Parts: sequence; C-alpha cells; structure tokens
Amino acid sequence: GDYEKALEYNKRCYELSKKVFGEKHPDTLASLNNLASSYGDVGNYEQQLEYNKRCYELRKKVLGEEHPNTLTSLGNLASSYGNIGNYEQQLEYNKRCYELRKKISGEEHPYTLTSLGNLATSYGNTGNYEKQLEYNERCYELRKKVLGEEHLDTLNSLNKLAKSFGDVGNYEQQLEYNERCYELRKKVLGEEHPDTLTSLGNLATSYGNIGNYEKQLEYNKKCYE
Repeated sequence: GDYEKALEYNKRCYELSKKVFGEKHPDTLASLNNLASSYGDVGNYEQQLEYNKRCYELRKKVLGEEHPNTLTSLGNLASSYGNIGNYEQQLEYNKRCYELRKKISGEEHPYTLTSLGNLATSYGNTGNYEKQLEYNERCYELRKKVLGEEHLDTLNSLNKLAKSFGDVGNYEQQLEYNERCYELRKKVLGEEHPDTLTSLGNLATSYGNIGNYEKQLEYNKKCYE
C-alpha cells in the first residue's frame, strides 16, 4: 500500500530501462506500463493518461495493433480516460479493445470477457443502462459457462449484473441476483470477506428498493456489525 514508494521505484526502473535497452524495448515498455499504473494509484490521473497513451502508441508501433500487450495498453488507456471523466473516449477504446480481443482470442477467452465487462461499464458511465445490462448479462453467462458459477470473476459479473438491473429500475431482478451473489460469496469466500460484506450491503439496498425496509434494516445492521 505504499504507492509513493512504488511510484519512486517504477520511475527509476523506467528511466534505467530506457537508458540500457532503449525506449522501444519490450522490457522498457513493461516498465512504462507499470509507471502509468503507479500514477493512477497515487491519484495523478493526468500523468497516468499521458504514460498510458505513450505506452499504447509505442507498443502498437513495435508489436502491432493486435498483440496481447498492445491490447492490454489499449484497455489501460480506456481506463485512464474513465478516470478523468471522459466516458465517451473510454467507451470508444473499450469497444475497440473488445472487438480486437474477440477477433484474436475468441469470444470466450478470459481476456475477452474482461474487455466485455469493461465495455458494459463504459456504457453505464455514458448513461446507456440498457446496453450496459445487455453486455453484463452476456459477460455473466459466458463466465458461468467457461469458469463455473463459483469462480470469483463470475461472481464479480453477477454483482455487476445485479447493479445493472437496478440501474434500469428492475428491482425484483436486482434483489434476486444480489441474493444469489451474497449466498455464493458467503459459501466461496466466507461470511466475513470484504466482497461478501459488499454483497450484503447491496442486498440491503435491494430490499430498500422494493420497499421492504425492515429487511433492509436487518441486513444493514448485520453488515455494519
């Protein structure tokens, strides 16, 4: 959790890699990627964006647009635009990243599914909740098929799907999926795991959304304790 120290060492590593290997060497670009991440960790999103742009352009030039590392940088660049509130640009890059990953790795590859989830989030950020719901449903079903219902990535998709139903005002469906996510996280991670407690809080919110305030109070008490 010492992000300032991580930033300091990532800066040093990047500068030395650049000096020893050159700016376009894969190891230097890996260091540049790490440096961008460190700036994000300390909340300097403008600098994170600048370095992610540079890393993406250099990887595209050196490795090609469809190389997995280039696509990782494309996804990071999309995330950087989201961090500064430019959701239209975030959506554009997440669309491109998803389409390229689907083309190269197939629709069911874990990296493709990660990109699909990011794309769903982008649609939500731009206020297109129907499209967000559509992609979150697809991501959840594919992860369940490929990884199994109890895999952590599948449970994260289930959590996002529940939220999507809430965003479109379908609170009964939101409640159903939040109940399922809470029970599965409790089984897989244990009752006191942070993710389980997040799901417990979400479940409480769902009961409030359907007007069952007694149940909402009960679960919020449990979550707090």
